[in-house]
Amino acid sequence: MNIATGCLDGLLRVFDTCDPDAPSVDYRSSSSSAEGINKVMWSLLDRHLIVVGKKSGVVEQWDMRVSNTVAKPILTANTGTNHSIIDMEQNANNNLLMLASGSAVFAYTLDSLQLVRQFEMPAALSFKEEGGVTLRPDGAKFIAVSHDCDDAL
Repeated sequence: MNIATGCLDGLLRVFDTCDPDAPSVDYRSSSSSAEGINKVMWSLLDRHLIVVGKKSGVVEQWDMRVSNTVAKPILTANTGTNHSIIDMEQNANNNLLMLASGSAVFAYTLDSLQLVRQFEMPAALSFKEEGGVTLRPDGAKFIAVSHDCDDAL
């Protein structure tokens, strides 16, 4: 069994919990501090894939079957916001990856990271520091929340 972590230094680290003395396997797609990792999750579609959300608004998919010495993200998408990806949620039944970043919620296909739709939030709601998004199980609606929502009430 493995645990994956992301760090603001841009490293994606995978630890083997069955061998606690083994060093982590480290993956890096960029040395830029703007490429720090905010969110990490194992893909619901394939147990070898990891989805990474970055400070720069980039989301990547990594394949853990590829050696870390030659690894590159197998899929990359950019929200174009230049804001951190604050939250991510997967919905395998609807093949969706929901992202909260900047002033928008983004729906991407989980299997290919293709943008399905972008939802601009009301001016009082932003995902610049914290917040979240969750998709209803049937995929018909989502809920978004942010720390700055009190100003809108």
